[in-house]
Amino acid sequence: MFCNDDIYRMLHKISHKEAMLGMMYVREENIHPRQLPTLMTLLKESDLTQRELAKRLGVQPSTMNVTISRMEKNGLVQRKQDSKDQRRSLISITEQGKECFDRIKVRMDELANCIWKDFSEKEKEDMRRLLTKYVTSLDNQLEAVDKSKIEEVSKVFGRRHHV
Repeated sequence: MFCNDDIYRMLHKISHKEAMLGMMYVREENIHPRQLPTLMTLLKESDLTQRELAKRLGVQPSTMNVTISRMEKNGLVQRKQDSKDQRRSLISITEQGKECFDRIKVRMDELANCIWKDFSEKEKEDMRRLLTKYVTSLDNQLEAVDKSKIEEVSKVFGRRHHV
């Protein structure tokens, strides 16, 4: 018989175990796991101000300042003056930061390959289809909720999970 609790428990286990493995790989690179979103954002879009970066990651500028300072100290990012406006400081990823991210990505890809090797192509496609359906259903539920409630929860969630 179908039981929602079993599905939620399995999804939680998957999320938790993936996070644990991901944290191990990130820590092997001597960075904090919550710094990874900053690296990913700067890889996609370099030369952002601290405020722009904080907004994209859903954190306070003061929190972003601490993160940037630590990452700068470790050689992962750099601050430089905006050539168009000397009052602005821009954050960009360094070559060392790119290499660090690439090593983490290789490890995560290896993990994914190990996990998925026991699944047939049909099983992978079924999983993708079912999870997409699940996410779409969640999106529909969120659309029905008061937007101010979602924004309020997003702020708390964002600060807690992205540094």
